Amino acid sequence: MKKIFPLFGILFALAAVLLSHPGLLALLWQPSAICIVLGATLGVTVAQTSSKDLYLAAHMLKWLWEPPQTMFRKSPELFQSLAKEAKSKGGVAMFEQIAHKQKDLFMKNMFLMLADNQKAEAIKSELDLTLRASYQKHKDAIQVFEAAAGYAPTIGIIGSVLGILTALSQATQLSESFSSIGSAFVATFYGLAVANLILYPIANRLKTVVNQLHDEYQIIATGAKLLASNENSVRIKHSLTKAIEDHDVYV
Repeated sequence: MKKIFPLFGILFALAAVLLSHPGLLALLWQPSAICIVLGATLGVTVAQTSSKDLYLAAHMLKWLWEPPQTMFRKSPELFQSLAKEAKSKGGVAMFEQIAHKQKDLFMKNMFLMLADNQKAEAIKSELDLTLRASYQKHKDAIQVFEAAAGYAPTIGIIGSVLGILTALSQATQLSESFSSIGSAFVATFYGLAVANLILYPIANRLKTVVNQLHDEYQIIATGAKLLASNENSVRIKHSLTKAIEDHDVYV
């Protein structure tokens, strides 16, 4: 249930609008309006966006129901255990072995730096740079959805104007003209609905996921710094536990 909760919210909002008035679904079913809004919005968004950002934005859509998972909640026990083992077994060889088992690139680089016996401040600084670059990359991808949400209402208005012009030029009676003009405004509805009921909620949800992910990796990076500083294992566990508690207050 937790995985589909964000999608459920979007679907609930759409249902609340579409089912608010009897016969609304039949009135709104206009393929030409759908084609104008979706096609033109996609076109102008692609035109202004790099292929890298488009690919990442598409990849991040699955985060709506399955956000990336980190081991930050296990980090107090993990880093406490690593601190104990590093003193008894020798950290360099142990960290190198752990690094090769990691699928997460951030975690792999972190353990490789520990294996290289780099200074604590250097490790934390390098990890912070990696996190800032990753954060900016994901922020740029999220802007793809925000840009599309900005274009959709305007394109809906363009579609409505085209519909009105067509209605006025083709209608032979006043009643036909009014009916066609009313139908033309469906494109405006689609533009507003796509932007405010779909694209903006997706962008804001992904921002929340990215911010949470950034905070979790920051806690892990702090653990790496404490480990490289040869801090006492009990103090490492206490510091990371406190960091997680502070993080949970603001989530």
